[in-house]
Amino acid sequence: MKLHKISRYAFVGTLAAIFLLCFVWPIPRAIGLRNSLIGIISVLVFVLSGKQICSLNGVPKKPLLILLALTSWIIMSMLAWGDRPGLSFREFLGHWALPLLCGFVGLRIAIIAKTYSWTQERLATLIATGLLFGIVLNNVLLLFYGVYSGTMPFRYALTMQLPDMFDAIKNGQNILSNLNNATLQALSYTNNMLAAVLVAEVVQRIFVKRRYLVFSNIFLFFSIVMVLVCNYFLAVRNGSVGLIGLILFSSAFVLITLSKSLSKKTLISLGLGVCVVIVCLGALSYRSDPRWQGVIETLPLAWDQKTNGAWRNPDNNFDGFPKLKDGRESEGSTYVRVAFIKEGLLLIMDRPFGSGFHRNAFSYGVDEKYQMNGSKPGLHAHSGVIDFTVANGIPGLLMWFYFVWTLFVFGWRSVRAKEGGNSSNIAPGLMLVFLVSGFAMRAFVDSVFQGYEIQQFMFFAAIFYTLSSCPQPLADT
Repeated sequence: MKLHKISRYAFVGTLAAIFLLCFVWPIPRAIGLRNSLIGIISVLVFVLSGKQICSLNGVPKKPLLILLALTSWIIMSMLAWGDRPGLSFREFLGHWALPLLCGFVGLRIAIIAKTYSWTQERLATLIATGLLFGIVLNNVLLLFYGVYSGTMPFRYALTMQLPDMFDAIKNGQNILSNLNNATLQALSYTNNMLAAVLVAEVVQRIFVKRRYLVFSNIFLFFSIVMVLVCNYFLAVRNGSVGLIGLILFSSAFVLITLSKSLSKKTLISLGLGVCVVIVCLGALSYRSDPRWQGVIETLPLAWDQKTNGAWRNPDNNFDGFPKLKDGRESEGSTYVRVAFIKEGLLLIMDRPFGSGFHRNAFSYGVDEKYQMNGSKPGLHAHSGVIDFTVANGIPGLLMWFYFVWTLFVFGWRSVRAKEGGNSSNIAPGLMLVFLVSGFAMRAFVDSVFQGYEIQQFMFFAAIFYTLSSCPQPLADT
């Protein structure tokens, strides 16, 4: 389709805003900029879509219908038996309606890119480059930090603290004076999302023998190295486990697919090679993060909540947490997470239909149960599954997992349908599979149903879902 002048400017503006959004999305103090970019992209998408704004152009509707049913359930539970309907409604707008908007915008962007003959490969490359920019910048800043401080810069996400650095410069302070490790999860989440895209590209090049991302082999290798370096220095256990799981899953896919064309000796050799890589990554994670030590011994202590209630006050630098057999403090992060999960399960058993939509529903449940008088207003369960179920009940969780499963199966079927065809791309289907499975697994150990996490997931999942469901350019509209 030939773009008229306004549409051309709108399209270029949309792409520029997407690139910037991919970079700033996880930065904690850039929420205003993030929401502004989402608003700008939404308006530009409306301009580009025109009368076709509600057209799905052949994209299967099943996941959208599941989301509609889940949203209806959330609204009903919020209004019918929710504890705080007014507060829940405000939370609903920011942490559910906005992510849904991101998903819809992502779907329309993918359709527009194909409609205007702007290939899906370039759109996927734009997303990967935007994510990669933040990772590379963080690694460069870590290098300078290590040289300046003379120490190994473990557990710092400097890209996430750019606003703090600018404040320090403005106030004439040392640029490193306000650094902390409170934003590690944000960059780790983005790093794993980029890893899913890059690993899908590697598999694409192995089987289809051509590129999907507009990256040279050298630049693809560089990108993978940047992801591994970032993961190593972040030393976030959930990120490392997610990365290892991604490698394991993708390797299993490759080996199963190649099993008919390779000898057993070659398959065993490849399998052993994968195991060596996984063991090395696991060892690096263990050495870079001392919190792995004492995890096993901490688990039963955390599950026994009647003996020790220190988990209800996790902000006291772990004072009063149960001791290990050798006298050391129990591993604080593991203790709190496991105790929260058990308490969350008890809250769900008490109210299986939920207490009303809120990202901190777990906090309100614990506060009321133990009469803490609002002393921990922002407490969350460190598990998105627990947070979501306490708020929206078991039916809400089942509908969410049905939605995620539908996306996973669709992506997998897309890959299997195109597998072996030299003219077909399996990358978008794999990107969808890896993205969805990674988010689903991380939801068990991180509170991902809030803020940028759920927004990013909805946006990228919608794009890759649309690209994998529309393998050929769409007709002009």
